[in-house]
Amino acid sequence: METARQAASRQQRFFSNISHDMRTPLNAIVNLTQMIRRNPDDREQTMRCLALLEEAGNQLVTLVNDILDISRIQNAEQSTLDLATVDLVECARTSVELARPQAEQGNKAIELHSARQSCWVRADSKRLGQVLNSLISNAVKYSLEGARVDVTLSEPDAREDDSRKARLFQIEVADTGIGMTEEFLGRIFDPFARETMFAPRGVMGTGLGMPIVKNLVQQMGGEISVSSKVGEGSVFTVTIPLEVASPPEQKASDESAVRGKAADEGAVSFAGRRVLVAEDNLTNQMIAEALLGALEIDATCVDNGKLALEAFRDADAGAFDAILMDMKMPVMDGVAATRAIRALERPDAKSIPIIAVTANAFAEDAAEARGAGMDGYVTKPIDAAALAHALEEVWPAR
Repeated sequence: METARQAASRQQRFFSNISHDMRTPLNAIVNLTQMIRRNPDDREQTMRCLALLEEAGNQLVTLVNDILDISRIQNAEQSTLDLATVDLVECARTSVELARPQAEQGNKAIELHSARQSCWVRADSKRLGQVLNSLISNAVKYSLEGARVDVTLSEPDAREDDSRKARLFQIEVADTGIGMTEEFLGRIFDPFARETMFAPRGVMGTGLGMPIVKNLVQQMGGEISVSSKVGEGSVFTVTIPLEVASPPEQKASDESAVRGKAADEGAVSFAGRRVLVAEDNLTNQMIAEALLGALEIDATCVDNGKLALEAFRDADAGAFDAILMDMKMPVMDGVAATRAIRALERPDAKSIPIIAVTANAFAEDAAEARGAGMDGYVTKPIDAAALAHALEEVWPAR
């Protein structure tokens, strides 16, 4: 009975915190939209409101992603690791550079330290990046002006002429920030735990980042530890065993070289391309048309997978250059529609690029899309640059 009461209490706190964290950006979205409606001619206020609306939307995206991850943790589910050959140093460098604008804005220094220029290993770059981004962004966020953040890569069990396939790698994120109390350190990896006593004004967080990071590190077979003193800063140490890999061969086709040259010269153009969009939500259809229109692409929208199948089947060969396919739709979902299109007896059925555009954001969802015969994967909310990159990836290859 006591265990049941504690579980009910944790669940109540969970929903209470979720409600608060969702209502804060939702309050901004509702009221800022009303402000724009009341004063549509005030351009300065409109631009300021739009910037705040974008920030609120990003907060909601972060919250939803964290809730999905923490839900899997609490239900003892494991996300699928998508292992590939990645450069550990470059992965850390990317996370540091992503945090640099935020650091420089607050007059904070951030540096990466590594004895090696590159270190190729087998790892899930997305999940590894998620761990690094969370630790580094927290170090920058929970520090005051003039603070320093140091990210250090090392091999604690390194040996001379080491030929072992698997080795231990250590990632240390140290800051001279506000630090944490001993009481908080004991529950830092609990969902929704937050150190609010000394947090800088205006800093917001879901309180889900650290339990997600711990789960991801453990899933990769590693460990995470933290030490901290109030007023002196914090040090997070991640130790992960990774398989050492050989650098991938640098093979560039003539077509890739031409495409890269065109991109450098700003000559890449999608003008005149035709895309079939399968999306059951009218607002999302409008967004897709706007994003594609900005790329000078003609869009034809249908409401479900069955209509997408019929539109492609009834059109002339080559009428569409690509299909943007939502995964979950009524009548026929994106996976079934893709398989049906690939099975058609016409010359372009096997070759037309099909890109999943979906709210499903897990690795297994991407694997399901690839298994159905899709060529690319873009998550909602749709990022214009990500959509353009996905199209650029599949079109030259065809």
